[in-house]
Amino acid sequence: MQTSTVVILGSTGSIGTQGLDVISRHPERFTVTGLAAGGAHIELLAQQAAQFHVSEVAVFDETKVPALQAALAQAGAQGVRVTGGPDPVIAMAGSGANVVLNGITGSIGLEPSIAALKAGSQLALANKESVVAGGHLLFSAQVRENQINPVDSEHSAIWQSLRSGTHAEVAKLVVTASGGPFRGWKRADMENITPEQALHHPTWNMGPVVTINSSTLMNKGLEVIEASRLFNVPPERIDVTVHPQSIVHSMVEFVDGATICQASPPDMRLPIALGLSAPDALALLALCVCMGLFIPVAGLAVNLWLPRLDCENDTIVVKQSASSMIGIFGGMLVVGLGALLWAVCGKLLGFVWFSLAAAAVLLAGAALGWHWLCGSGARILQKL
Repeated sequence: MQTSTVVILGSTGSIGTQGLDVISRHPERFTVTGLAAGGAHIELLAQQAAQFHVSEVAVFDETKVPALQAALAQAGAQGVRVTGGPDPVIAMAGSGANVVLNGITGSIGLEPSIAALKAGSQLALANKESVVAGGHLLFSAQVRENQINPVDSEHSAIWQSLRSGTHAEVAKLVVTASGGPFRGWKRADMENITPEQALHHPTWNMGPVVTINSSTLMNKGLEVIEASRLFNVPPERIDVTVHPQSIVHSMVEFVDGATICQASPPDMRLPIALGLSAPDALALLALCVCMGLFIPVAGLAVNLWLPRLDCENDTIVVKQSASSMIGIFGGMLVVGLGALLWAVCGKLLGFVWFSLAAAAVLLAGAALGWHWLCGSGARILQKL
């Protein structure tokens, strides 16, 4: 497999650090050739340059260049070219890397996005302001079709779901929202809120600007504009629904009535990884394990305590039968996990303790299936 060169803009922010985490798991797939950041976290930027053996580093705040040079020397990074100011960042974006991950916050990210596209790079775009403030400029800068890989979780989900049909077959898009930290609060409760409360998002780990915008749902308004422009769908055919669990990230409804959704744990490394590697998907073992453990637990919780997956505004209602199916599949996964542990790990642990652990896992799977048969499953079977 050919190695892709990558430039990361905003490398010390939330998107940048998670993007580097993805790259660190696939050193054979990616080579980082340039890092750019605002300049607020000089030591972290120097450590990143040393870890990934980067040849060039740029900071927007050119007054931070001497401090960065000192930090690079302390981190043991040698032969790194250091530049400062907006123009060097734009030049780095247009250096012709295979992929440019733009995690810059704000409309200041528009010019680097345009430079990357004009240079022929694939743009993994997490800078929604580029689309909202200057979408027409961005699209006209493309030198080929499909040059932008959306990295926002909602738009990545739509992008993936659109693979199931043509543009002419799309009836509408459904963008999900967690509701933010103040979902369900009354007006009186909002009078004394603090920035710290607004920054405490219930499901996502994001940068401060996006987190604050999410607390007011302003971010969702920007995402509707972004979705409309990215996928050429008018705003009146884009719905927003509140889904606090942040498992379904967005949906596409087609003219035949079918709805395709993308579901995964609320972890930005998933859309970032696809943005870097598309059309291929990367194997993120840690995340796969998390999802494998998450589904049985979620299935049990949904089946026992929730009459339906909590989606408001009546855009989508997943009733008890679907919840029950989640429980069944959760049980199957738990049983499969137990069998896998038995087959693979039996030689690594003491036989007695391992047997007890595997038996507990298998019993958990059986309990899930039994709960379904005694509960809503019995009602469904009676109707067959």
